[in-house]
Amino acid sequence: MTPLTVGFLVMGPLSGYLSDRLGSRGLATTGMVIMAAAFMMLTLLPANFSYPVFTTQILILGLGMGIVSAPNTTAIMNAVPAEYCGVSSGMIATFRNIASTLSITVIFSLVTVGLAAHLPGTLLGRLTVAGIPRDAATAASHLPPAALADVAAVVSFLRGGRVVHEHDAVGNAEGLAELAGPEIAVLEAERAD
Repeated sequence: MTPLTVGFLVMGPLSGYLSDRLGSRGLATTGMVIMAAAFMMLTLLPANFSYPVFTTQILILGLGMGIVSAPNTTAIMNAVPAEYCGVSSGMIATFRNIASTLSITVIFSLVTVGLAAHLPGTLLGRLTVAGIPRDAATAASHLPPAALADVAAVVSFLRGGRVVHEHDAVGNAEGLAELAGPEIAVLEAERAD
């Protein structure tokens, strides 16, 4: 998220300066168009994207946000009588904070619902194809995502960073089930309580 912040920090003050000289409408529109383009580029980003491409797209999004912020605030503040500027400023801050909180809540709710609906079946299928015994695969596929991350971390740690080969004791299905079994048992016991 650093590129987003950098883009905002670069364009925010410059946009404020320009909006005082040129007016807010053109800059706000330009910033929204840049943000829309950046979101479209992020939507088209493949699953195996390269980090520099992603960083560039996030930077462009931050630049667009920086361009919009100052002219938008200026337009709002100029639209209210002088005696209500303090109230208007407080409402701007309140609505920005509420929107930020709600957007994070909504996106993580959507991700959680999507994971809950599709992860168990997909994980069960992939673990079974990989040769994990059906019982262990079923137990692992019904764990919450955080528990799956714990299992993956334990298996990765115990593997010692080695490349998994077909003849590696940890790499074969029995070795993986043996390593993950105790972790799965502990997590199932905690969930049963």
